[in-house]
Amino acid sequence: MLVLKNKIYFYILSFFLISTVINIDFIKNIKTNLSVKNIEIVDKDYDFNDEIYNKLNYIIEENIFFLDQVEILNELKDLNFLQNIKIKKIYPSKIIITFEKTNLLGITYKNQKRYFVGANEQFIEKKKIRNVENLPLIFGNFLISDLKKLQYELSNKNINIDKIEKYFYHKNKRWDIYFKNGIVLKLPNRNLDKILETYKKFLSSNSVEKDSIIDLRMENRIIISNE
Repeated sequence: MLVLKNKIYFYILSFFLISTVINIDFIKNIKTNLSVKNIEIVDKDYDFNDEIYNKLNYIIEENIFFLDQVEILNELKDLNFLQNIKIKKIYPSKIIITFEKTNLLGITYKNQKRYFVGANEQFIEKKKIRNVENLPLIFGNFLISDLKKLQYELSNKNINIDKIEKYFYHKNKRWDIYFKNGIVLKLPNRNLDKILETYKKFLSSNSVEKDSIIDLRMENRIIISNE
């Protein structure tokens, strides 16, 4: 009877030892096979890939199953020239990052530093951004949402914003617009849609000389001067 009991204890102990070894090997295999080996960034221009790789280098060899996508997005948050960032896990070991580069609305200066004004409503301090030679300058303490609203209203009235050289935003919340042909448009701080519609009708039947100043600040009046 004693011999039988000893055999049973031996078999139980052996089972646990074998199970433990198997479990350890299994865990090691899972960790190895499900660790991040490759980060693929879908970007044809390759302008910012190095910065993204540097930000996400810490996830290499991490378990892909347990990676928190929100945490990764937060890690990329300060790369504010990117928008609509998406992260896809490709098991067993690849992460794919897709994004869009925000449209640039202009260039402004804050505290003697140059910033790009992004359509994602971010002021972007970035040296590697390319193709900026045609961006307008924007002066004043403005909200990007107000600039976007202005550009929308102008485009909606078929006023070509690509021909604008610079914008001035005044403390009383109105804009002056300087076109590349020397024409200056002085806008009021209210009823912008109505005022621009009046200006559009005026242009349809009148020509405006270069270097003219067009003052639309008085309701129902258009004042043109050549200072």
